[in-house]
Amino acid sequence: MANPTRCGLWLLVLGVLGSLAAAPPSIEVTASPVAKVKPVPIPRIIEPGARLGPVTGTSSLENLRGALGPRSVSLELVLSDDGKSRVSGAVIYPADSHKRIELAWADTVGKARPRWARVRNAASWWHTPAGVRIGTTLVELEKLNGRAFTVQSFRGGERRSAVRSWNKGNLADELEKNARIWLAVPASATKAQMTPISQGNPLPSGDPPLRRLSPHVTEIFVHFVPAS
Repeated sequence: MANPTRCGLWLLVLGVLGSLAAAPPSIEVTASPVAKVKPVPIPRIIEPGARLGPVTGTSSLENLRGALGPRSVSLELVLSDDGKSRVSGAVIYPADSHKRIELAWADTVGKARPRWARVRNAASWWHTPAGVRIGTTLVELEKLNGRAFTVQSFRGGERRSAVRSWNKGNLADELEKNARIWLAVPASATKAQMTPISQGNPLPSGDPPLRRLSPHVTEIFVHFVPAS
């Protein structure tokens, strides 16, 4: 006679085996790798008439923020090109002194089509094709230009002045028409040092009193050529 306990155990084993056979095979699901989106490189070039880094004559607040991020473009009233007032514009990279760009809108309502842009003070990230950038010295400019150039006379009390002419040197094609380069002398320059370069006459870059003060580029100002 069969042992009832043993029969019950066999029935239990058979039932478990049957349920395992009926269960669908397990499928291992692995997450597909997410492709990394590479940031679009921002050009560091200053091309007078065409671009200053990411800013061109067709830029707008919308497309600049789309390309650089909303925090990288701040709507501000910026100092006008003659330094006498404030105009509607924007500041690119407002928190980064080495990349900071200021611009003024032609379309002040739509915040579009910059009329001009500039870098100054410490914004040495940007450079022209020839290599002119904030901090370039007068001697370095002469070497890049291939000859002496002419600087406007410094006005009384001011420590900066603009390049008047590149005298048909290597930088003339690049900077003569749609750019203005400002040079600064040290803030520590004395009245005696400033007097010879503040007489109202254009200064050749080889002028000894000017050269002794070691001026450097403090501002690069770019006009944009309107699209035809």
